[in-house]
Amino acid sequence: MKSVKGKSPCRENIRGNNDCVFFEQSDGMIPVVGEHMHAIRCYDSLSIGSINNNTMYVKPTVGFKIRTVRKVSLTLPDSVINDPEYTQFPEHLGIPTIELYNIRYTEPRDRDTSEVEAIAFTYNDNVAMYYLPMFNSFVCGNIGWHEHYITLFLKNVWPQIIQELNLQKIDNAIIQDITKKKKVEVLIGCDPEFELTRNNRVLKADRHISVEDMYHGPIGVDGAASQIEIRPKPGTPAQVTRNIKKLIKTFSSDYEEFDLSTVGNKYPLGGHIHVGIGNEYSPDSDLVSLLDHFVGSATIEMSGTARSEYKRLGKCRSQPHGFEYRTPPGSVFMNPGMAYITMKIVKNICERYFNEKEIVYDDSAPIVQDYVNVCGLTEKQAKYFLNTCKNYTPTRSIRASWKMPPAVKKASTTYPVELKFTDGWSDYIQCMIANEFEEFETWAKDITIYFYILDGMDNACTLPVEGFDLYGNGMPMIGNGILEVGVSRNIAEYGMTTRQYRNLGTAIRNILTSLEAA
Repeated sequence: MKSVKGKSPCRENIRGNNDCVFFEQSDGMIPVVGEHMHAIRCYDSLSIGSINNNTMYVKPTVGFKIRTVRKVSLTLPDSVINDPEYTQFPEHLGIPTIELYNIRYTEPRDRDTSEVEAIAFTYNDNVAMYYLPMFNSFVCGNIGWHEHYITLFLKNVWPQIIQELNLQKIDNAIIQDITKKKKVEVLIGCDPEFELTRNNRVLKADRHISVEDMYHGPIGVDGAASQIEIRPKPGTPAQVTRNIKKLIKTFSSDYEEFDLSTVGNKYPLGGHIHVGIGNEYSPDSDLVSLLDHFVGSATIEMSGTARSEYKRLGKCRSQPHGFEYRTPPGSVFMNPGMAYITMKIVKNICERYFNEKEIVYDDSAPIVQDYVNVCGLTEKQAKYFLNTCKNYTPTRSIRASWKMPPAVKKASTTYPVELKFTDGWSDYIQCMIANEFEEFETWAKDITIYFYILDGMDNACTLPVEGFDLYGNGMPMIGNGILEVGVSRNIAEYGMTTRQYRNLGTAIRNILTSLEAA
């Protein structure tokens, strides 16, 4: 069994707000003064015009005169004075020049308006800090030679100061109530990727999809422009599932000849799930391990063969709204039930973790009861999730699995060409050449392009192609539906430039097109 104690995603924000400026230990003042002050600022250069309301200024440089209208003596309990951990503390508080040591002064620029009234709080007849009634702000010195003494001092005298000044809690305080924590609720989002298909043939998305904003709109393409990516509005898992269905309905209406697939053997398909908490967040190892245990490990083998380096546990990326969990494949969005359950698992795990719950689970392969106890699923949902993962079959029609009308099938009047290569060709080179003919079709059926290797000459081709030396008379060799193309061995083994690939593809396609016209 393994036990994990959750951590609040707002823990880093304990350092206050955007108006706070701290030195290393001064954020420890927040629990002390945080209900009565809007900000704690250290090392500011203060003029009268720069004083903010409801602010604790620590070790500032003061560019105006402070006129003391009243003095209030502070006391410390004997337990602090005699604490063996702070043996030098009483000595430091007894420094005769504490006022000068605490606060650095500069010569006021405007002598007519450079005086500010203040209440001086003293210890052993030495000024430790000033209260500026006009601003409800404080000017506090170093309280000795060690900066952490400031927090120690304030912790023990702050109740006296509150009582003396009748300080009230303020609406824009650093913290409203440090004893109460708001329940953390997360928004769920996603951007699943699918292969675009027509008549069960996988197509490159950006060649067929036309929308105003391909990379940020609700329906578009991924960064490589090869896959369809949908981006539903965030919300609860149920809301996001409904939003996904609306987008698939829109796609089905706008592109009636096309369908979507989760096969993923040609293009890598991610099923990224976004967790929104209102600020950027980088999940720690405990949270990532939980997500991997209950989601990643169960679904990762539902990835197609094209996912390769993306098929990894622990894949997360911080985002301005929170973070995204990138391990799940696009297949977790294969149907409404699987999409809803997967997002529900992520939401419930994150909320339990962010609300600092104790999460106890068996660190072996999770079973139905683990998903019920930890992930908040019903027993039926847990069984469905595990069975789907175990018996996964790629979905070739997202339209069908999301209950949309089938794609309109039109009788094809054109046919794809077949590519064949002799022995000796690099697999990579074969793939690059194949990309040039990915969606090329001819009016003639059973056309084959046969690539063979030329020996004895570098950078040559049997066809007149820009960027290659010509081998032979340049006339295409065609017979029985086969176009033969010879290329030098160095190119077949080691490749060519991007321009050469394009030029070779263009030349061959032009030859086949001209034959059709003839």
